[in-house]
Amino acid sequence: MLSLSTLVRDLFPHDALADSFYVKVAGIVQPGLTGKEKEYATFAAALDQDAGGSWRQLDPAMRGEILAEHQDDPFFAILRDTARATLYVQPEVWALIGYGGNALAQGGYLNRGFNDIDWLEGNK
Repeated sequence: MLSLSTLVRDLFPHDALADSFYVKVAGIVQPGLTGKEKEYATFAAALDQDAGGSWRQLDPAMRGEILAEHQDDPFFAILRDTARATLYVQPEVWALIGYGGNALAQGGYLNRGFNDIDWLEGNK
């Protein structure tokens, strides 16, 4: 069977995140898939078929291309939305991907970096 943590990593790839974050997300997402085992098996079989064998054995770029072809699958939407909500709610993840957290809780953006985008051409 397809590795749920590999699927989550391929949906939301971040070089800064260790596999343990994706394993944690998979462990939280898995119980929510109860009752959807048939859909999961069908989805996994479709990925393997498109891979010409084992989807999991492909390089990440190829796995991403195959996943993109299945983005209209209802199971894909369930997996994507659940995994996204689970991954990006973790403050530990925020620090590693450069998200500063809830701006409103920290006084808003106006006095904490609103106009300091040094990568934008007109602001240098």
